[in-house]
Amino acid sequence: VGPNVLTNNTVILTNANTYSGGTYIYGGILSVTNDYSLGAAGAGLSFSNGGLLQVNSSYTNSRSLTLLGNGGLTVSAGQIFTVTNNITGPGMLIIGTAISNNNNASAGTAVFVNASSYTGGTWIQGALGAAANAGYATNCPVVMITNGNALGSGMITLTNGGNLTLSGNITLTNAIT
Repeated sequence: VGPNVLTNNTVILTNANTYSGGTYIYGGILSVTNDYSLGAAGAGLSFSNGGLLQVNSSYTNSRSLTLLGNGGLTVSAGQIFTVTNNITGPGMLIIGTAISNNNNASAGTAVFVNASSYTGGTWIQGALGAAANAGYATNCPVVMITNGNALGSGMITLTNGGNLTLSGNITLTNAIT
């Protein structure tokens, strides 16, 4: 069984792990620098209660991602995190929340390649509160999709400088605010 991040603090995984039971991020932040920190290749990730995966290096994720409730990810500045699997569940995907210790918003890129079936919508969010006031509003996340259904079936909300980039000839059916 993998770790359950059940805290409002940040848990940092830097070494290789071999557990196979998956990881459940409930209300906390799980910070990783590579995919192998998340256990065996087939171990999935589940999110709820605002749990976030903080990605600190560029890599491709082929793990299953399940939004049991609201949760998501932030990608460190200059990094690219590519998601290749279907994201499932009823929750909302939150991308780019300002969570780092220096109040700096995510400035990395999250790329979503294939169709996803989650239904809770997508919130692409730039700098908040102290981060926006400190001048980090221009240091905002970019979300790139290569499939019109990559962000599930719910509404897509862009706030505080969050960016959505369409790569290729894509038709979105999601409402966008």
